[in-house]
This record gives sequence, structure tokens and C-alpha cells, in this order.
Amino acid sequence: MPRGVPFARGPRGSATANPQSSPTGTVHGSTPDPVILNATQLEAIRQRNDEELRRGAHATPGYPAHTVRDLLQTVEALKKEKKKWQRLAQERGQALDTVREVLDAVRPVEGRNGNGHGEPGFRDRDAEPDARQPLVGPDGGDAPLRE
Repeated sequence: MPRGVPFARGPRGSATANPQSSPTGTVHGSTPDPVILNATQLEAIRQRNDEELRRGAHATPGYPAHTVRDLLQTVEALKKEKKKWQRLAQERGQALDTVREVLDAVRPVEGRNGNGHGEPGFRDRDAEPDARQPLVGPDGGDAPLRE
């Protein structure tokens, strides 16, 4: 079956996803391949469905017009959600780049990479010991606060 064609007409005009598949829609021993529709195919389905909905009582018997309408609305909602998340991810990436630039501008340290970490095996022998108060006391408990 050519790629991009959503359905092929089977015997007696019934629509089947794959003419060589079992009644459950799967080729024996495998999972079904997803049918990916492009914008033109979705628009064709939408137009046909709109025609069926306009016919009302004279519509093709058994055609699931309301179900197809609901599925098309779901597809549109998913597209909007995808765009929203893509936009959010892009904004997050830009914010992370800005934070990195600010951090690099505020504390450029020689011998450190862009993440603020020393190179593997790198140790600054001339660095002063850490003047911060340790969090763990000599007995392994909480350290007393200095005044």
C-alpha cells in the first residue's frame, strides 16, 4: 500500500487500513503501523465529513460523521498543545542561555569550563581554603553556628 494513503478499499467497498491485515487491524505477529496524515489529507477528510454532516438525514448510512468530527477536533487541539510546548521549550532554552551568560560574566574563573566546573584532574594549588562554615560538626552531627 502506498505511504500517505490513509485507507485502501477492500472487498465489497469496505475500508481497511491494510488489505493484508487481520480483522484486528494488525499484520499477523506485529503491531499496526501508525497512519500519518498530512495537512492536505486532513483537509480532505474534514471536507467530506462536513458534507456528510450537512446532508443530515440523507447522509451515508453508517458513516460516523460525529466521531470523525470529534477526532479532527482532537487532532487540532493536539497540534496547538504541541506548538505551545515547543514554544515553552524554546523560551526555556533561551532563559538557560541567558543565565549561563550572566553566570559567566559574574564569575569567570580561570581553569574552569563554561559550567563552572574544573577540568578533570585539575586542582588549583594556590587556591585559599574554603572559608565557609562546614555543615557537619566534628562528631558527625550538625555543626554549631559561629557568631
